[in-house]
Amino acid sequence: MKIFTKINLIALIAMLFSANAISQTVTVPVSELTTTAKKYSFTYIISSTEKKEIRYICLLGTGNVVKTCFDACDVCYTSDKGYSQKVDKLRCNNCGQVFAIDSLGISQKAGTCNPSYLPHTIEGSKVSIKTDDLIKGAYLFKVMNVSAVEEVHNHDYSIISRLGAIDLKFAESAERNIKIYNINGILNLTSSTNSNEVLVNTSDLFAGVYILSVECNGKIINKLFYVSGK
Repeated sequence: MKIFTKINLIALIAMLFSANAISQTVTVPVSELTTTAKKYSFTYIISSTEKKEIRYICLLGTGNVVKTCFDACDVCYTSDKGYSQKVDKLRCNNCGQVFAIDSLGISQKAGTCNPSYLPHTIEGSKVSIKTDDLIKGAYLFKVMNVSAVEEVHNHDYSIISRLGAIDLKFAESAERNIKIYNINGILNLTSSTNSNEVLVNTSDLFAGVYILSVECNGKIINKLFYVSGK
């Protein structure tokens, strides 16, 4: 039976949701980058019904130097229009100003119109960006309302998170062990069932992030879910 420790639980959360704030960094392979700007997104979960998609840009400048910035302007960010590329420059889609790609990566003075600064490091063959630095730029992007219901579908099963409960449906009946852990690796709930349809009660859990773990025939299904509180 697999037991989560605090360390491997956090590693699991990072693996399941690489865009989650629990991860310390996000990475992009350098081999994936060219002189054409590529946009990426970091999901910042605010609550069970609100999130922000923090957009950022990675590309290569002169001499294959890696350049990164937020897809938002220090001044025009409230327009939420981001940037487009014009040859070797980025163009603000709101005010139309252009900025040389080679000038990116320099912390600019506050209040000036620039692609917002996002630092990075090169670690081996990957561009590494701290999630703390991404979250610092969260103010540049609008809050998005999301459904409190999250669904995960597979040919063999479906998992649906609802307020106070999780619905589990499996293609076949079999003995399954169901556990819920909090982010500290503490077991909050455990049960066993042979049914192919299960309703897991989560109404007694305090607000926070949890892992649902379902084990059957030596295989484990894990799902991250959020409880907004009682």
